[in-house]
Amino acid sequence: MLRPYISLPLGIERLLSRKELDAVLIHEVTHAKRRDNLVGLLYEVALCALWFHPLVRLTGSRLAMFRELSCDDSVIESLRGADLVTAMAKLVVPGKLHSLRSGAATFFSHRLTRLRASEHERTSRVADSLLIVLFSAIFLACILETIAHTGSCFKVHM
Repeated sequence: MLRPYISLPLGIERLLSRKELDAVLIHEVTHAKRRDNLVGLLYEVALCALWFHPLVRLTGSRLAMFRELSCDDSVIESLRGADLVTAMAKLVVPGKLHSLRSGAATFFSHRLTRLRASEHERTSRVADSLLIVLFSAIFLACILETIAHTGSCFKVHM
């Protein structure tokens, strides 16, 4: 956990081209730099404590998806998206998506679509930022409305 390392299968350099291997390494180095293994561990601890709550499992699958998509973004930024797609195609046994780690297999088709998208098809950072601001404003308004409603109900019942 403190000093993450990347472990690749023996002989992978014979299976993948140099560009494909570079794309895989960019993706995996991003995981290591961000300490995604630690995030996964924290989720597993939360899952042990709150195993009965359905939102914990949903959160786990979403966390896995966003960790993978975020690392895919680093590959896309380095213009190696197509190389990662071909590497993934070589590493996955047809019809057996479970041969990849669970996080990598999650939302696989969505990942492939994003990796193959041209620069014009991808959303911009400005659009993403606007969506985050909009979501945050709606979320805050809902919280404030709930507080206001709870306060007014409390006053009536006193």
